[in-house]
Amino acid sequence: MVLLELSAGNALSARAEQLLFQRGGTLYTAERDGTGTRPLFDLGPGLLLPWAASPDGRRVAWLRRREPVEGGPPSAPNLRDQPATALLSDQTGRHQKPLFATDTLRDRQGKKITSLGVRSPAEAGDNPDLRKFALWEPVSLAWSADSRTLYLSCSYLGPDTALKATFAVDAATGAALVDAEGRWKVVAPMTDVDARGAVIVGAGAALRPPVGTDTQGVRYAPLTLTNLALGTRAPLYAAVAETPLPDYAFTRTPALSGKDNRYVAFSSVNKGLWIFDRTTQQYRPLLERNVTRPRWAAEATSLYFLEARPAAPGGKPSFDLYAADFVPSTGQLGLPRPLLQGVDWFDIVPG
Repeated sequence: MVLLELSAGNALSARAEQLLFQRGGTLYTAERDGTGTRPLFDLGPGLLLPWAASPDGRRVAWLRRREPVEGGPPSAPNLRDQPATALLSDQTGRHQKPLFATDTLRDRQGKKITSLGVRSPAEAGDNPDLRKFALWEPVSLAWSADSRTLYLSCSYLGPDTALKATFAVDAATGAALVDAEGRWKVVAPMTDVDARGAVIVGAGAALRPPVGTDTQGVRYAPLTLTNLALGTRAPLYAAVAETPLPDYAFTRTPALSGKDNRYVAFSSVNKGLWIFDRTTQQYRPLLERNVTRPRWAAEATSLYFLEARPAAPGGKPSFDLYAADFVPSTGQLGLPRPLLQGVDWFDIVPG
């Protein structure tokens, strides 16, 4: 049995990678060079967040928001007043099923979950409002590295909008992973997470520099790393006295590289594409263009990303998909190659 499992794992890792991408409401597949495009299935109405493909290449998860009750009070999208349902299917769109709904969330024992594990009840000065579903807005969806857990990241809608949290559910049953008090468990206080093994990176809580260090008082989101095995968390950047803030301080959509997790590629809002080397603890600019959603090929010698297309004022943003070679020995990025136009979201998965 062990030999069979090892053989299956080796076969999976050896499978050629392919692109999954969204254009409008439809999910497509293509070869890594952008050729061979073909439609897969329609994601349906009410799409709330970008979908997420499982790292094993077998499933796709996406979130649909239910419309608010007619005649009810207006509210921002949140986990209670505008509940969302997570759906799951294979890559072809077959075997679609609801995985969980935020208004009927339950744990492994079938107990309904009505509170969030954002702060410990024993913590001094704890604010009970932080644990209310209505004050949290969905932001991003992601998978664990072993494809067994689905992460839903949210931001706080209360007075302190800097707060972030990533919650977890079992990807097989939809059961909420709960903390010791039976509340929906927070994996890490960040959004836009990417996982490799026990290591998760994301955009940390939005912070303001100390008074006098930034005259504009612009919030920044430091790149943050959590090690689930060790139970440790640390911002990979802390702007405590720099004026102005460095261009890499405004993290979004980070991605860990390959098996060694050495590099973290990420876009910095309106500040281009960056890379953080976990070995040298240094940041380096890769590309001075308006990009987002960097993703590594499995061997970490290619980097894929979206670049914003010019849009009319108030128009829906659209992107083009590019790839570029990355040289680990120098940490440099080659000339970007255009692959696909008019892409809303994408991922790289085993074929």
